[in-house]
Amino acid sequence: MKREQIPLNQLPSLLLVNGQEARKLINATSDPIIRELLETASGIAFLQFLMTSGMTKDKLLDRLPIEPFDMLFYLRLVKVLFMNKDGMKRLLDGDLNGLNQMD
Repeated sequence: MKREQIPLNQLPSLLLVNGQEARKLINATSDPIIRELLETASGIAFLQFLMTSGMTKDKLLDRLPIEPFDMLFYLRLVKVLFMNKDGMKRLLDGDLNGLNQMD
């Protein structure tokens, strides 16, 4: 069945996978800063699956992935990125090679 043929209320559950496992990863993260960053990344991703007021079905379909989106996989990658706090700080301070430097 094509995405366009799926009822709108079923799209999030079909296209967003491993949401509960992603929540467990967030909850198991002891560093409060990393946990908040994961919460934010998760929230931003999840909002892409929701139809907002005034949004057309076509606009929603444009925002959705073509294949299922694995939230756990995404948050694992984000966590690795954010755990490099020194590299992130260097990057935010303008050092474009900040993440490439070994700490």
